[in-house]
Amino acid sequence: MSAPAQLDGAPRQRLTHVDAAWAYELLEYLRQDLADRTAEAEAGRVRSVHIHAVTLAERCKDLALLHYALGSDLNVVHDYLALALRHYFELFAAPGAPPSLRVTTVAVPGPFDHDHDGPSGQLRGPDQPDYSLTNPCRGLLALQLALIVGEQVEPREIAGLIHDPPDADFLAPGSADSAPAQRHLARAFKALVLQDSTQAAAELDALAHSGDLPSAEASALRALLQRNVADFLRALGDLMSRHAKEAIKAHNGKVPDFYLSFAGLGLAALALRTGAVTQSLLPCDNVYLPLELLDMRRNGGTAGART
Repeated sequence: MSAPAQLDGAPRQRLTHVDAAWAYELLEYLRQDLADRTAEAEAGRVRSVHIHAVTLAERCKDLALLHYALGSDLNVVHDYLALALRHYFELFAAPGAPPSLRVTTVAVPGPFDHDHDGPSGQLRGPDQPDYSLTNPCRGLLALQLALIVGEQVEPREIAGLIHDPPDADFLAPGSADSAPAQRHLARAFKALVLQDSTQAAAELDALAHSGDLPSAEASALRALLQRNVADFLRALGDLMSRHAKEAIKAHNGKVPDFYLSFAGLGLAALALRTGAVTQSLLPCDNVYLPLELLDMRRNGGTAGART
């Protein structure tokens, strides 16, 4: 699958709070970087399959989000997300352990010095296992994308590749990607994709006892597990309301991950997949929850009208 072509003309911007000039500039930079990295791979100049795959996946994801914010046709958004999914699949399917990333922690005085209480220095040796590239957050995103645009990669297929060892070492202590609550949430989502209700319940129970406040995502997963449609729709609405409030904050206008909600789309797709809800029950007027992308998955990657 090649990168989607740039559409001609000036589409109507979907997210008006996003700086269009900045977004177009970033979009062109990412397109060129993606092309350069793809050419390097075709020339056999890739030193690490894991790093190459995750870099291309992130580039494609951000290109999809920028195109979405700027108003490009949803087929372009869909195709970039499908490319991102393909590269995430390559990441998790790559043989061997991901390379150990060289990380040096530095104690910085001031309001953020509580983030690192230990001494400065090298975090780990070069031979120590490092699961930063395949962390739970990235695994959860890959599963969400497989549910949203996975015409070529089935959710169960990528779920079988995602491995989260209990003693996994991540980029840095205290990283949000390695937080216990996030790991339980990702495992519960994976278990529901694999139709393992016992494991899903165990992970959600562990999350409830982790000391963290229950998230809207966790509440939605619990509702799906219990086939409670009203609670699921309430949790999904809560999730999307919180997302919208964060998305319009000035400092998030240049953070593409806020341009649509993969968490919301992933939950909606999972609910439809399990038959817990029908699409007519899902919110159809939320700019951060473009359900048309789910229609495209069922139509083989082509935009179709909602019914």
